[in-house]
Amino acid sequence: MKHFITALLLFTSSVLAAQPDSTRQPFYGDHVYTRFTFDVGITRIHPVATNAALFGSGGFEELMAMGVGDNFSIEPLNEKGLFGYDWTVSMHWYLADKRRVTDVHGNPYEYKLDGWELMTSSFGIDMFANRNFDLVVGGGCYWGNLKLYQKSFTDSTQKLYKNPFVAPMARAEVRLNFGFITIGGRFSYRYDITNDIWQRKSEGLDPIPGYRFRDIQYMLYIGIRGPFV
Repeated sequence: MKHFITALLLFTSSVLAAQPDSTRQPFYGDHVYTRFTFDVGITRIHPVATNAALFGSGGFEELMAMGVGDNFSIEPLNEKGLFGYDWTVSMHWYLADKRRVTDVHGNPYEYKLDGWELMTSSFGIDMFANRNFDLVVGGGCYWGNLKLYQKSFTDSTQKLYKNPFVAPMARAEVRLNFGFITIGGRFSYRYDITNDIWQRKSEGLDPIPGYRFRDIQYMLYIGIRGPFV
Protein backbone atom coordinates (compact mmCIF):
# COMPACT_ATOMS: atom_id res chain seq x y z
CA MET A 1 0.00 0.00 0.00
CA LYS A 2 2.81 2.46 0.84
CA HIS A 3 4.32 1.84 -2.62
CA PHE A 4 0.98 2.67 -4.26
CA ILE A 5 0.57 5.85 -2.19
CA THR A 6 4.10 7.01 -3.05
CA ALA A 7 3.50 6.43 -6.76
CA LEU A 8 0.11 8.19 -6.60
CA LEU A 9 1.56 11.30 -4.92
CA LEU A 10 4.38 11.58 -7.46
CA PHE A 11 1.96 11.08 -10.33
CA THR A 12 -0.47 13.70 -9.00
CA SER A 13 2.23 16.33 -8.44
CA SER A 14 3.71 15.78 -11.90
CA VAL A 15 0.37 15.89 -13.72
CA LEU A 16 -0.58 19.13 -11.93
CA ALA A 17 2.78 20.66 -12.78
CA ALA A 18 2.35 19.69 -16.42
CA GLN A 19 -1.01 21.45 -16.86
CA PRO A 20 -0.85 24.50 -19.13
CA ASP A 21 -1.69 27.90 -17.68
CA SER A 22 -2.57 30.67 -20.12
CA THR A 23 -1.86 33.35 -17.48
CA ARG A 24 1.69 32.28 -16.62
CA GLN A 25 4.70 34.31 -17.65
CA PRO A 26 7.46 32.46 -19.50
CA PHE A 27 10.40 31.43 -17.32
CA TYR A 28 13.49 30.73 -19.42
CA GLY A 29 11.17 30.60 -22.40
CA ASP A 30 8.90 27.57 -22.72
CA HIS A 31 11.92 25.27 -22.40
CA VAL A 32 11.35 24.33 -18.76
CA TYR A 33 9.92 20.81 -18.38
CA THR A 34 8.86 18.38 -15.71
CA ARG A 35 8.44 14.64 -16.27
CA PHE A 36 6.85 11.83 -14.33
CA THR A 37 8.24 8.43 -15.34
CA PHE A 38 7.60 4.72 -14.82
CA ASP A 39 10.96 2.95 -14.57
CA VAL A 40 12.06 -0.67 -15.03
CA GLY A 41 15.58 -2.01 -15.20
CA ILE A 42 18.32 -4.34 -14.06
CA THR A 43 20.68 -3.67 -11.14
CA ARG A 44 23.91 -5.66 -11.08
CA ILE A 45 24.80 -6.79 -7.53
CA HIS A 46 27.17 -9.77 -7.82
CA PRO A 47 28.04 -10.14 -4.09
CA VAL A 48 30.88 -12.63 -4.65
CA ALA A 49 31.86 -13.29 -1.01
CA THR A 50 28.24 -13.58 0.13
CA ASN A 51 27.38 -15.98 -2.69
CA ALA A 52 30.43 -18.13 -1.95
CA ALA A 53 29.56 -18.36 1.74
CA LEU A 54 25.93 -19.31 1.18
CA PHE A 55 25.88 -21.24 -2.08
CA GLY A 56 29.44 -22.19 -2.96
CA SER A 57 28.79 -21.15 -6.56
CA GLY A 58 26.02 -19.35 -8.43
CA GLY A 59 23.87 -17.30 -6.12
CA PHE A 60 22.63 -13.77 -6.65
CA GLU A 61 23.89 -11.85 -9.69
CA GLU A 62 21.36 -9.10 -10.38
CA LEU A 63 17.96 -7.75 -9.36
CA MET A 64 15.12 -6.31 -11.40
CA ALA A 65 14.10 -2.85 -10.19
CA MET A 66 10.79 -1.09 -10.81
CA GLY A 67 9.51 2.26 -9.65
CA VAL A 68 8.70 5.87 -10.44
CA GLY A 69 10.68 9.03 -11.05
CA ASP A 70 10.32 12.79 -11.35
CA ASN A 71 12.54 14.94 -13.53
CA PHE A 72 12.95 18.70 -13.96
CA SER A 73 14.95 20.14 -16.84
CA ILE A 74 15.82 23.59 -18.21
CA GLU A 75 16.76 24.10 -21.84
CA PRO A 76 18.13 27.33 -23.39
CA LEU A 77 15.83 29.85 -25.04
CA ASN A 78 17.85 29.45 -28.21
CA GLU A 79 18.23 25.82 -29.26
CA LYS A 80 21.64 26.76 -30.68
CA GLY A 81 22.69 28.09 -27.30
CA LEU A 82 24.38 26.66 -24.23
CA PHE A 83 23.79 23.34 -22.50
CA GLY A 84 20.64 22.59 -20.53
CA TYR A 85 20.40 21.51 -16.89
CA ASP A 86 18.71 18.47 -15.41
CA TRP A 87 17.53 17.30 -11.94
CA THR A 88 16.14 13.82 -11.26
CA VAL A 89 14.78 11.78 -8.34
CA SER A 90 13.57 8.17 -8.60
CA MET A 91 12.22 5.62 -6.14
CA HIS A 92 12.71 1.94 -7.03
CA TRP A 93 11.86 -1.36 -5.40
CA TYR A 94 13.82 -4.55 -6.11
CA LEU A 95 11.76 -7.53 -7.18
CA ALA A 96 12.57 -10.48 -4.93
CA ASP A 97 15.06 -13.07 -6.15
CA LYS A 98 15.20 -16.48 -4.44
CA ARG A 99 17.79 -19.25 -4.07
CA ARG A 100 17.63 -22.62 -2.29
CA VAL A 101 20.48 -24.34 -0.49
CA THR A 102 21.01 -27.32 1.83
CA ASP A 103 23.50 -26.91 4.65
CA VAL A 104 26.10 -29.47 5.77
CA HIS A 105 23.55 -31.03 8.14
CA GLY A 106 21.03 -31.59 5.35
CA ASN A 107 18.69 -28.78 6.42
CA PRO A 108 17.03 -27.00 3.47
CA TYR A 109 16.89 -23.19 3.37
CA GLU A 110 15.55 -20.59 1.01
CA TYR A 111 17.27 -17.21 0.70
CA LYS A 112 15.32 -14.25 -0.69
CA LEU A 113 16.95 -10.95 -1.65
CA ASP A 114 15.00 -7.72 -2.16
CA GLY A 115 15.07 -4.09 -1.02
CA TRP A 116 14.68 -0.53 -2.24
CA GLU A 117 16.67 2.46 -3.48
CA LEU A 118 16.20 6.21 -3.79
CA MET A 119 18.20 7.90 -6.55
CA THR A 120 18.82 11.65 -6.29
CA SER A 121 20.74 13.66 -8.87
CA SER A 122 20.71 17.42 -8.42
CA PHE A 123 23.37 18.00 -11.05
CA GLY A 124 23.06 17.02 -14.69
CA ILE A 125 24.00 18.62 -18.01
CA ASP A 126 22.01 18.13 -21.22
CA MET A 127 24.65 17.99 -23.95
CA PHE A 128 22.19 18.92 -26.73
CA ALA A 129 19.99 22.02 -26.69
CA ASN A 130 17.13 20.28 -28.46
CA ARG A 131 13.49 19.85 -27.44
CA ASN A 132 13.17 16.39 -28.95
CA PHE A 133 16.44 14.75 -27.93
CA ASP A 134 18.32 14.83 -24.61
CA LEU A 135 21.73 13.38 -23.80
CA VAL A 136 22.32 13.97 -20.11
CA VAL A 137 25.42 13.29 -18.02
CA GLY A 138 25.51 13.97 -14.31
CA GLY A 139 26.21 12.88 -10.78
CA GLY A 140 24.23 12.10 -7.68
CA CYS A 141 23.71 9.47 -5.03
CA TYR A 142 21.81 6.25 -4.33
CA TRP A 143 20.35 5.65 -0.87
CA GLY A 144 18.84 2.29 -0.07
CA ASN A 145 18.69 -1.01 1.76
CA LEU A 146 19.25 -4.60 0.68
CA LYS A 147 17.32 -7.25 2.62
CA LEU A 148 18.32 -10.92 2.71
CA TYR A 149 15.77 -13.32 4.22
CA GLN A 150 16.66 -16.82 5.39
CA LYS A 151 13.70 -19.20 5.49
CA SER A 152 14.02 -22.62 7.09
CA PHE A 153 11.89 -25.41 5.63
CA THR A 154 12.51 -27.46 8.79
CA ASP A 155 10.71 -25.18 11.26
CA SER A 156 9.18 -22.56 8.86
CA THR A 157 11.01 -19.67 10.54
CA GLN A 158 12.20 -16.64 8.56
CA LYS A 159 15.18 -14.52 9.64
CA LEU A 160 16.57 -11.31 8.24
CA TYR A 161 19.89 -9.70 7.29
CA LYS A 162 20.04 -6.03 6.20
CA ASN A 163 22.68 -4.01 4.38
CA PRO A 164 21.87 -0.26 4.15
CA PHE A 165 23.94 1.66 1.62
CA VAL A 166 24.85 5.16 0.49
CA ALA A 167 26.49 5.17 -2.92
CA PRO A 168 27.65 8.21 -4.92
CA MET A 169 27.04 7.63 -8.60
CA ALA A 170 27.55 8.89 -12.14
CA ARG A 171 24.79 8.65 -14.74
CA ALA A 172 24.29 9.04 -18.47
CA GLU A 173 20.89 8.95 -20.09
CA VAL A 174 19.23 9.40 -23.45
CA ARG A 175 15.69 10.73 -23.85
CA LEU A 176 13.44 11.00 -26.88
CA ASN A 177 10.60 13.49 -26.49
CA PHE A 178 7.41 13.14 -28.56
CA GLY A 179 5.11 15.95 -27.47
CA PHE A 180 4.03 15.11 -23.92
CA ILE A 181 5.57 11.60 -24.06
CA THR A 182 9.17 10.86 -23.11
CA ILE A 183 10.95 7.54 -23.70
CA GLY A 184 14.42 7.13 -22.24
CA GLY A 185 17.19 4.98 -20.88
CA ARG A 186 19.67 5.52 -18.05
CA PHE A 187 23.03 3.93 -17.33
CA SER A 188 24.57 4.53 -13.92
CA TYR A 189 27.49 3.31 -11.86
CA ARG A 190 27.38 3.49 -8.07
CA TYR A 191 30.19 3.29 -5.51
CA ASP A 192 29.02 2.24 -2.05
CA ILE A 193 30.90 4.07 0.74
CA THR A 194 29.08 2.50 3.71
CA ASN A 195 29.98 -0.47 5.91
CA ASP A 196 29.87 -3.75 4.01
CA ILE A 197 28.71 -5.87 6.98
CA TRP A 198 25.39 -7.69 6.70
CA GLN A 199 23.49 -6.65 9.84
CA ARG A 200 21.84 -9.61 11.59
CA LYS A 201 18.31 -8.49 12.48
CA SER A 202 17.18 -11.88 13.85
CA GLU A 203 18.48 -14.18 16.57
CA GLY A 204 20.39 -17.30 15.58
CA LEU A 205 21.84 -16.06 12.28
CA ASP A 206 25.41 -16.88 11.36
CA PRO A 207 27.65 -14.01 10.24
CA ILE A 208 28.31 -13.98 6.49
CA PRO A 209 30.85 -12.00 4.46
CA GLY A 210 29.80 -8.43 3.78
CA TYR A 211 28.96 -6.72 0.53
CA ARG A 212 29.27 -3.22 -0.88
CA PHE A 213 26.92 -2.00 -3.59
CA ARG A 214 29.48 -1.19 -6.29
CA ASP A 215 28.13 -2.04 -9.71
CA ILE A 216 26.06 -0.80 -12.64
CA GLN A 217 22.38 -0.32 -13.36
CA TYR A 218 20.46 -0.20 -16.64
CA MET A 219 17.08 1.53 -16.52
CA LEU A 220 14.40 2.13 -19.16
CA TYR A 221 11.48 4.46 -18.62
CA ILE A 222 8.45 6.05 -20.22
CA GLY A 223 7.01 9.27 -18.94
CA ILE A 224 4.57 12.14 -19.15
CA ARG A 225 6.26 15.44 -20.07
CA GLY A 226 4.87 18.93 -19.76
CA PRO A 227 5.89 22.59 -19.38
CA PHE A 228 6.69 23.62 -15.82
CA VAL A 229 4.21 26.10 -14.35
